[in-house]
Amino acid sequence: MYLGVHIFKPMHPHKPLKTLGIFINHTRALFFIPQNGPQQPAPLESGIEIRVRYAGETHSGANVGNFRSTNNEYSQHNRTNNQLKQYLSTLAEHLEPMDAAIIMGPKILVNQFKNYLNDDKKYAQKQLHFEHQDKMTESEFQMAVNKFAKTVI
Repeated sequence: MYLGVHIFKPMHPHKPLKTLGIFINHTRALFFIPQNGPQQPAPLESGIEIRVRYAGETHSGANVGNFRSTNNEYSQHNRTNNQLKQYLSTLAEHLEPMDAAIIMGPKILVNQFKNYLNDDKKYAQKQLHFEHQDKMTESEFQMAVNKFAKTVI
């Protein structure tokens, strides 16, 4: 007791934060947890079906009669959005046990993931850093995550 005030010492005064690095794009994500020694990033496939439409191909709808047709493009758009939402929720599940994370990738996808995380209150207490990178090698990714892990307090 000091001047009538109890001084509580934290249980773990220098407990290291659990940090994670994620590089995302529409086809896969790479996860890297900074540790001592060599380590390879763990990949996760997105599951988003990407189909290129070639020039000269017919429309994606089917004619039902003389004046009616199906709206298959609407269904494909919804399917793609649902796959993206499932991919983002899978990425978010990997962030739950972590204290801090750096998320890198193309600007549009990183912003979509940032908005997805902002909708969920349980990620408000985490230290999340978002960085826009279109291309990055695995060694550059590992160096960026290690640098981030050293700066996180």
